[in-house]
Amino acid sequence: MEKGEIIEGKVDWKGRPAIKGKHGGMFFAMLSLCTAGFENMATVALVSNLVTYLTQVMHFDISDAANQVTNFLGTGYILSIPIAAIADMYTGRPKSVLLSACFEIVGLGLLAIQARSNNLKPPLCNLYDPTAHCIKVGGGQAGLLFLGLYLVASGSAGIKATVPPHGSDQLEEKDPKEARQMSSFFNWYLFVGGVGTAASLTLVYVVAFRNRNLRLPEDPEELYEINRDMEAAPETEFLPHRDSYKRALPEDFPALSVSGWSQESLVGVRRAQARLAGVSVCWITGHPFGITHLQRIGIGIVLNSLSMAVAGIVEVKRKEVARKHNMVDAIPLIQPLPISVFWLSFQYFIAVVADVFSYVGLLEFYYSQVPRGIKSLSTCFLWFSFALGYYLSSVIVNIVNSATKGITSSRGWLAGNNLNTNHLNLFYWLLSILSFLDFLVYLFLAQRYKYRPIAQRGTSTNKVSNEDNKELEDIEVHMGEVIE
Repeated sequence: MEKGEIIEGKVDWKGRPAIKGKHGGMFFAMLSLCTAGFENMATVALVSNLVTYLTQVMHFDISDAANQVTNFLGTGYILSIPIAAIADMYTGRPKSVLLSACFEIVGLGLLAIQARSNNLKPPLCNLYDPTAHCIKVGGGQAGLLFLGLYLVASGSAGIKATVPPHGSDQLEEKDPKEARQMSSFFNWYLFVGGVGTAASLTLVYVVAFRNRNLRLPEDPEELYEINRDMEAAPETEFLPHRDSYKRALPEDFPALSVSGWSQESLVGVRRAQARLAGVSVCWITGHPFGITHLQRIGIGIVLNSLSMAVAGIVEVKRKEVARKHNMVDAIPLIQPLPISVFWLSFQYFIAVVADVFSYVGLLEFYYSQVPRGIKSLSTCFLWFSFALGYYLSSVIVNIVNSATKGITSSRGWLAGNNLNTNHLNLFYWLLSILSFLDFLVYLFLAQRYKYRPIAQRGTSTNKVSNEDNKELEDIEVHMGEVIE
């Protein structure tokens, strides 16, 4: 396609026909991903501390806190469906990105205010003391907490719904060169999200490095508890340490309670693999995209099942260490287990490789197999599947606890706050079996799927355009794609 030629079916932000060389291209596609990177930095920093915050500060049980986090994440994904539909039919993608960002900023502000104010949280309580009567958050405090969380979820949903298709709109899928770049774009989408994730984690290490020479107090509770008299004095300039230091990750803290750990610990590996794997597979197979979209997804499902199996083995190792050192009833924040946190790297390494295959494969598959007018909605099918997974995870946790309540001394595989007496390893192996069964169903359906043809520049362009128009008429959706 020559420079200066009008791009068929696309317009700029003022509604004028888009011109090749002036509008769109890989450079502008990459610029659109900056929004995703900054949004991911904020969201991951929140999610990675949310289980600990809900248990230590808001006094939820671990299983309840895990369910709240999965419900929060599920809502953030499932709301992308209506937001994408609105963006495709009414507001357009750029405006939807701006509105979503405003929602997320307000939500984060409310959560920050609540975390800073002692009057908006339950009274202090030692969750690990069996004689303590911790008051769970409720009433207006709970309302403020959930309002902030779900405003963030709404904003995050809008970013996820509109940024990937808006960025890929900058590339012309009927141009052979830009069609190949589109595959790279979705890899870069994962990479940019990882940069935001890494930045949110790096800030923690920067602060820790600056404080490396500070002497630790004799009483560990002084790291996060403050004197009541000082807390009551409004004129005293004092940093309430308990809300930040009580979120510190002990070495023996299990993966179930650290929802963002996989993203933080091995995020660089995931993004690097996305780039390197694509180049190497293309060279081996000779396929312009390496392997087909459905093949990528299938590999991701198998690896995900394997990661859960490995997670169960690592959990068995962790519990053996606890029993060997007579630390089954130890308080993790005070008495961490003598086992390295890097034992978790085995399961997460496999998990992030699975992400490389499944995420990119799903995004490319949905984007390439739908008509032009519903590109935003198509990529949201991925987020919708995530939402179903998060909601079903809450259901599975409750079902497993109910089914195993009478056959375990802990009153359920995941009941209570002491994971040393729970059966997290059995839960991981159950998830591994479910993932493998999912792969068998997927394999049966994928073998029967027929790909939608993508036209190249030339005589077949009008034919495919007519097919697009027919499909759009069938679903009664019509909206031009916008390029900045």
